[in-house]
Amino acid sequence: MARILFAWELGGGFGHAGPLRALADRLAAEGHDPVFALRDVVTPAPLFRDRRYRVLQGPYWPKPFALRGRTHAINSHADALALSGYGRADELAAMVDAWDDLLAIVKPDLAIVDNAPTLALALFERIPTIFTGYGFTLPPAHGRSFPVLRDETPPLIAEMLLLRNVETVQKRRKACAPETLTEIFRGRFRALTSLKELDPYRIRQDPELGPLEAMPAPSMPPYQPSLFAYVGGDYRGLDSLVQALSLLKLPVQAFLRDDAAAHAPFLASRGVRIHGNAPSLAEIVPQVGWVLSTGGHTTTHAALMGGRPQILLPIHLETRMTTDRLVELGVGKLLEMRGQPHDTAAAIAEIVADPALPATAGTVADSIARRQRRPGLDRLTEACLEALA
Repeated sequence: MARILFAWELGGGFGHAGPLRALADRLAAEGHDPVFALRDVVTPAPLFRDRRYRVLQGPYWPKPFALRGRTHAINSHADALALSGYGRADELAAMVDAWDDLLAIVKPDLAIVDNAPTLALALFERIPTIFTGYGFTLPPAHGRSFPVLRDETPPLIAEMLLLRNVETVQKRRKACAPETLTEIFRGRFRALTSLKELDPYRIRQDPELGPLEAMPAPSMPPYQPSLFAYVGGDYRGLDSLVQALSLLKLPVQAFLRDDAAAHAPFLASRGVRIHGNAPSLAEIVPQVGWVLSTGGHTTTHAALMGGRPQILLPIHLETRMTTDRLVELGVGKLLEMRGQPHDTAAAIAEIVADPALPATAGTVADSIARRQRRPGLDRLTEACLEALA
């Protein structure tokens, strides 16, 4: 029996812990011992209530790196590293030391890393590592530098300076230093858990595994228009959106994550069906005609694969890029909040009345379903077992 560390350091919601748990279930069935180190142990706690896995609080960068006079626009994944601890050698060292201490406690035989960049450095050339993630969080790493995401945005810090910080930290730890930043993120296997339709990178050598969680098959939408809304407390326009949802003249189901759950009693009193825990999207998507979300990975993939058009409220660059791609595909619509809640409700009703998006969503979902892809969870499980052999 091997001990396997499943780690998540950056990002929010269920999009990281959910896929990791799905893989842990497979490997536990093979007799191995999963241990989790999570950025957030509270929000995804319902995912682990019926499991006996150990769940630890993982180290994470508590505040973004600040550059005087500069906004935190992202040019490439190197900028994401700069904002997550790599920007200063002493602070990067503190983060790596914390992960070193956790590794000394867990003593893993294999590490599964999902958007955990400082753990990746702590693990470099020490423990077999498998990187998993979706398009934005798992950038191509085969080259000597990370590909640019946005040409119009200059880098926050040159990759060479970030690499110099890495070299300083590794020298102090008496550990092997990489020749490039990208080398840190190669590992034994890289599992891209996105579909190519939502991958922001056009040049990639990683295999397309697709989502690890259960996803809906394409299906005909209900005859009567209906909506499923999934929103967390991190959406700034939450109060106005909740009011708008309460005014809609169509059946609405909703899951309100973390702080947003405070609005659940109000919506329930207005006839909205509230899900107290994160529902299975494989079950929910076929029940509704439309999906509204802030553009998270799991929700957007479930709607895309199930053939449902999407109404999107992006909250940061990652979800904005996903929104842009869904709009380009003709299966998504950006919702522009219109001052008063009744105006937003009218905007939603106007979108739902458009027959073009549902038709295109069904066509795209059928196209995805016809692709001959081996189930990603099967392939990733095999890669883990091979790394342990």
